[in-house]
Amino acid sequence: MSSMYCHARLRRAIYEALLRAGRVLLADSSAPLVLPKLGDIALSAPPATERGDFATGVALRCAKSFQCSPRALAAGLATELESVPLVDSAWVAGPGFVNMVVVDELWQDMIAQACGARYGADSRAHEQRAHEGRHVNLEYVSANPTGPLHVAHARGAVLGDVLARILEFAGLEVRREYYVNDSGAQVDALAESLRYRYLEFLGRAPSAPPANFYPGEYLKKTAAAISIDINDSDKSTSGEQSADLELSLSWFRRHAVDAMLAIIHADLEALGARPQEFVSEQALIDEGRVEASFEALRARNLAYEGRLA
Repeated sequence: MSSMYCHARLRRAIYEALLRAGRVLLADSSAPLVLPKLGDIALSAPPATERGDFATGVALRCAKSFQCSPRALAAGLATELESVPLVDSAWVAGPGFVNMVVVDELWQDMIAQACGARYGADSRAHEQRAHEGRHVNLEYVSANPTGPLHVAHARGAVLGDVLARILEFAGLEVRREYYVNDSGAQVDALAESLRYRYLEFLGRAPSAPPANFYPGEYLKKTAAAISIDINDSDKSTSGEQSADLELSLSWFRRHAVDAMLAIIHADLEALGARPQEFVSEQALIDEGRVEASFEALRARNLAYEGRLA
């Protein structure tokens, strides 16, 4: 039905363009203008995509009654079709065919006529999910929490969010996940860098920054902000504990990751790509889930321990 509707619109446009072209060709003739019926205007797909979306041979059929050659009528028809809103371009091909590229709106109308606003959605997916209990866990962005997001991270956020929306539109249940790599050498380097910036803020920094130092200006702001927490909150326990805490790497690691995640949350919110769940790698380790996974693999003889050469 949808293709018939769009073909009918295009045939009507060709008919009216043919009428205008005929009036030009027969302007000085008393011969009657004989036009084909709308249903007799043939439409076909050209043999190659670069030759257009549609082709019509109506000029071959009508040339005799228009008292001209098929190519002359095809040329007049192509000129008239290029002024039609449905047609992007038209040109003469072969002995008198007219090839056309139609506007995107015609294809969009065809889809809308066929499927409406739910085009691409699979209504069966809801039933399948209800019976099988299946869902999609989609992880995206998952940038290391060692600084603000950059443009490549934003690209991943957009692609991930679009894919999540497409899967939901198709009827699937989607959980959006951001996996936070808050364990390991990179986060330790971030903690060392924040501690250095904090001591720098107090005027007590060593002469040289630590190895693998993160030089970003954002850590200066974070160091200034957490100085109040250290002086007011953590030092309220006891002076001795405070002095140790002031230089505790684990304390700076936690505050550094929290500060970076706050920046990342704000950026993702501004972008409109919002993961539903932020999963901490360190939490999985602390809860024993990583080791439990290794044990399960070893029990099934699916893992072995080795050394890099």
